[in-house]
Amino acid sequence: VATKDGVLFCPPVGHRQEAGDYRESWQPARVPDAALLSARRQARKVVEALGGYGIFGVEFFIRGEQAIFSELSPRPHDTGMVTMITQFPNQFELHVRAVLRMPIPSIELVRTGASAVILADRECDEFRFEGTADALARGRPGAPVDLRIFAKPKTLRNRRMGVALAGGASLEEAVEREGRELGRRAGPALPQGHSVRWCLHLWLCACPTPSPRPLAGATGQTCASSGAYGTSSSATRRDAQSTTTCA
Repeated sequence: VATKDGVLFCPPVGHRQEAGDYRESWQPARVPDAALLSARRQARKVVEALGGYGIFGVEFFIRGEQAIFSELSPRPHDTGMVTMITQFPNQFELHVRAVLRMPIPSIELVRTGASAVILADRECDEFRFEGTADALARGRPGAPVDLRIFAKPKTLRNRRMGVALAGGASLEEAVEREGRELGRRAGPALPQGHSVRWCLHLWLCACPTPSPRPLAGATGQTCASSGAYGTSSSATRRDAQSTTTCA
């Protein structure tokens, strides 16, 4: 986050991509210390050279203790939506404060958490969301669940229509409850277990014709990201990770 008092960083966020787009993210991401320091050092240099205030998502591939620059987004980022349940201030609040030159005394990780995107599976002008009550019912004290619906007037195939957020006592619990692993085993029925994402599979963008189908399971690559608020994961090698540093 570029502020009037300098560049600040959020705890690292990891994310997974499929077909080049964000599908899931989690915070904090496990990034080697040397790679995290390198990513933040590079991000600071780039952001200060560009100038301006607000959130910058600077993405890196992480391979071992190496941080390899990928790209930069000068705005709040889809991978950073997980901060709405994990961090204070979240990425949107940080962006507003920085742009308005308001103070940001600290950036705190409130809890571990994960997010999953809600996708449409077809183009449609008339649709509805289902399963919201089931998804929200997965929350419990210390491990909240939240849903954000985007105000988009129509669906397109693979268009992002919302996001599910789940917190947990540990990163593994948050990711499991968000449904990253269970989501890969998509089927016609809701399986047993705590999976917010499985509830989201019931959130179909339903069109009058044809009848709605459950969303397909996720099969993309996993990466970790480092930095101020987001992470990116589109590595093509098993020994490479992707990291995003927000500054």
